[in-house]
Amino acid sequence: MRLLVVGDAMLDRDVLGAVERVAPDAPVPVVEVQRTRERPGGAGLAARLLAGRDPMAVTAVQFGAAALVALPVAGWLDPLPTLPHSAAGPLTVAGLILGGTLLPFTLFAYGQARVAPELAGAFLNLEPLVGAVAGLVVFDDPAGVVQLLGGVAILTGIGLTIVPLVRRRRRTRIDAPSDYADLATVGA
Repeated sequence: MRLLVVGDAMLDRDVLGAVERVAPDAPVPVVEVQRTRERPGGAGLAARLLAGRDPMAVTAVQFGAAALVALPVAGWLDPLPTLPHSAAGPLTVAGLILGGTLLPFTLFAYGQARVAPELAGAFLNLEPLVGAVAGLVVFDDPAGVVQLLGGVAILTGIGLTIVPLVRRRRRTRIDAPSDYADLATVGA
């Protein structure tokens, strides 16, 4: 299984020792270093912790953790919403959450284990495009040249990511028959 972790890899250095005095020129402890320990940090730590894990389960845990953090903050910063007059609004929001966010991210996690990470990542970039189109269709959001150029930029980026992968795959298929021919003569 392949998993793509994007971020800054850092080196965490733990310094272990004893403190017996405070520095004379600043109120900071002076540590007599007895031992240091270095380990990956940042994206390096994330990659180490995720190694061997199911990407779909990791995605589910990430969304659950994000909801646990975001919902209380949203409830604290914003007033509670009024109850809708019809089911159309909540159903549309639920559709956007499922079809515009959860589905692409889940397919991305599923795809990481089965296709090149570049290909899975390319299709994850469809999420903002799906949201914008849903806003146009469902909420009658205004659209203009800037939104059209943004959609073209997203699709161009996906195309630029996929073209090298397709070319690489074609080269592999072209080379394949000679490999099979060699196998056929061995088995005959």
